[in-house]
Amino acid sequence: MRRGISWLVGLALVIAAGAVVALEPPEQMRQAPFVVEKNLGERGIGRNVEVTFTEVQLADAVEYEEWTGTTTGVWLVVDLTAMNRVEPAGIQSFLLIGDREYRGSDRMGSDGIESAVLAPGIPTSGTIMFEIPRELASQTSSARVLISTNSDWRLDSAVQTTVDVSALEALPVVPVSPATKESP
Repeated sequence: MRRGISWLVGLALVIAAGAVVALEPPEQMRQAPFVVEKNLGERGIGRNVEVTFTEVQLADAVEYEEWTGTTTGVWLVVDLTAMNRVEPAGIQSFLLIGDREYRGSDRMGSDGIESAVLAPGIPTSGTIMFEIPRELASQTSSARVLISTNSDWRLDSAVQTTVDVSALEALPVVPVSPATKESP
């Protein structure tokens, strides 16, 4: 009788182990980020960052104080308000067009929102900018702008908005804003 019970327990353990292996998500899903999709004006809340995208424009040049940023392509200019939820940290911006990934420009230096340290409970507003080829802008109907607190957006939560870049008309010059903390 004991031998039969041991055999049944062993068989049950083998079946349970097989079920665990069969139900395990594939590698791609285990490493997938948690992306919160929001439209312009909607507040997106990720695990560690809160973002509201307020405006998206296309520009031949950007202007900040005495500096004018020119490019051989065009600028995708995104105004937003962001706040960290967990601890003081910076943000990183990404633009995904098909299989291409662009990082936000650092040409504003220490005045840009990506150089600011965001504190929990204190919203910070500013502008992120991406330099993209002009021909790509005219052909892109679905570009994703993502904000994360990690240098690789796939490693944690990210807040994103989807933009039809081809529907935007490039303005000659768009003024950009430095990072500004709002009063608590």
